[in-house]
Amino acid sequence: MRRRSDATTVVLDAPGWRSTGLADEWVHLWVPGPGGRSGGDGPRRLYSVVDVDPLTLELAHHSPGPAGRWAGRAAAGHRVLVSQPAGRHRPPRDARWEVVVADHTGLPAARRIVAGSPPGRRLLLVLETDDADVPAPEPAGATVVRVFRPDLAEPSALAATVDGLELPDGPGYLWLGAEVPAARAVRRRLRAAGWPPHRYAVSGYWQRRDPGHADRYRAVADRVAALYAEVETGVRDPEAVADDLDDLLDRHRL
Repeated sequence: MRRRSDATTVVLDAPGWRSTGLADEWVHLWVPGPGGRSGGDGPRRLYSVVDVDPLTLELAHHSPGPAGRWAGRAAAGHRVLVSQPAGRHRPPRDARWEVVVADHTGLPAARRIVAGSPPGRRLLLVLETDDADVPAPEPAGATVVRVFRPDLAEPSALAATVDGLELPDGPGYLWLGAEVPAARAVRRRLRAAGWPPHRYAVSGYWQRRDPGHADRYRAVADRVAALYAEVETGVRDPEAVADDLDDLLDRHRL
């Protein structure tokens, strides 16, 4: 167990757990209750895998919810339920360069992506944190843009910063792990610019929720489920469905 001002690192004894090999892999963790045990009926959150042997997770401090409270009191001996991992970081082999975009919640995955980047691939990093002292990857030869956001209640500047990047020539790839509004904005820009889906992986890692969030979501839950079903059944292109889903959720401030 290691605690910093911005995150808590938790090491788990997880027999039977198997890595996907993807640099941005994550797991669902069911948050333990006051007694230090978790089950499948409690709140769950997604966490990035920092290391695979042993399974190590980094819990960013950004939310006063159940996961944030547990991160502050996590202790040796707590028993947690975690899922098998998943991930999305699949840069094509021909990618000569990669843009890695992350806020404080995406930093653990960004570090793994940078560490596993093949020789000769140029890296452009856009990293948004609320503290200049937060450690961030700065590999030799990479272009690193640090964006400071001291108040997380203020909008993210990631999308505007990505817009201003001068991208290298040749085939590339973009990965993003950050707050949901920033992720949606960047993905829309990539779609509008004609990026093919295999050239990017954009994931919303967290979202601020006001007291009316749950009620607004219930009002559109059936429509959300129907959109997911269109992907699962192959009726429509997943990216087109994602466009509709983003628009729907934005209209309802979700």
